Parts: sequence; C-alpha cells; structure tokens
Amino acid sequence: MKLEEMKSLWEDLSVKVEQQEKIQKEILMEMTQKKYRQKIGQVAFSEILGSVICFACAGYFIYKFPQLQNPINQVLMILNIMIVTIIPVFILKSIWSLNQLDLGESAPVQVLEKFQRDKKRFWKVQKYGLYLSGIFLITILPPLMELAGDPSMVERSWYWLGYVPIGFILLFFFTRFVMKKYQASLKDSEEVLKNLD
Repeated sequence: MKLEEMKSLWEDLSVKVEQQEKIQKEILMEMTQKKYRQKIGQVAFSEILGSVICFACAGYFIYKFPQLQNPINQVLMILNIMIVTIIPVFILKSIWSLNQLDLGESAPVQVLEKFQRDKKRFWKVQKYGLYLSGIFLITILPPLMELAGDPSMVERSWYWLGYVPIGFILLFFFTRFVMKKYQASLKDSEEVLKNLD
C-alpha cells in the first residue's frame, strides 16, 4: 500500500470518526434537552393547573362583581381579581423562560448561568406570589360573604380567631410542600445541565 493511499484512508477514517462524534454529541444533546424539559415540565404542569384555577376564579369574581353593594367589598374584589390574574401571568412567564433554555445555542457554562438567572427570577416570583396569597386569604372572604348573603360574618370574632389563623397555617404547609417539590425538580434540572460539561 502506497503512502498516498494510506494517507487517503487515514483522512477518510478521520472524517468518519468526526462525523460519528458529531452525531453522538447531537443525540446526547437531544436526550439532555428532553430530560431537562421533563424536569421543568413537572413544575410547569402544577403552575399551569394553578393558573387555570386562578383565571377561572377571576372570571367568577368578575361575573359576580355587579352583585356587590358594599364599596369596601367592591374594592377588595377588584384587588382579588388583580391578584388572581397577575400572579399566574408572572409565574407562567418565569416558567416559560426556564422552559425556553436551548442547550445547544451556547457553551454549557453560559447555559448554566442563564438557567441560574431564570431560576432566581422564578423563586422571586414565587415569593411575591406567596405574599399576595396571604393578602388574598384575608381579603377574599368579606366579598364572598356578601355574595353568599351574610356580610356580617367578618364582624364575628371566630372569623379573626378561627378562619385567618387556620387559613395561614394551611397556606404555610401547602406552600412548604409545593416549594420542596419545586426545589427538587429545579435541582434535578440543574444537575442535568451540569452534566453537559
């Protein structure tokens, strides 16, 4: 075998090896992208479901708004309509940002940095959502009691001594449970991204 033939065979083999490596890298990237989206999808599903419920509540509140006669309850209902529409919009936007992460668009370090920025934004939105949920918990009952025909219920002591503390305790435990699930999913997502290196 001549030197030129060996050289030609060697070049052909090098090209085939490079193509094979490129194909394997693409397959690995697709699998990683799919795994990442599954992890984020666990968070997204819960948030989309919660957003649908919030939007349905907002629709119900808007439909029932003309029945409110008390100006204070009208203001509280407007506040609550804003809360149940604003929270889901910002949460869905933060989830969308996390889900749009394209692993092949830049270097793994840059992808991880973008993920961490989006994750911080997601947690910030969740924190504000928690505060607004507490406000919602207190402010929704007076208008609902007026719609139910018993507006004086909020003047009773058991409302302030029973409903409010129990509501906050339930909100605390529910939020804690959900946040642990989200933390686990986001941690798994971050691990998937760290394995890109």
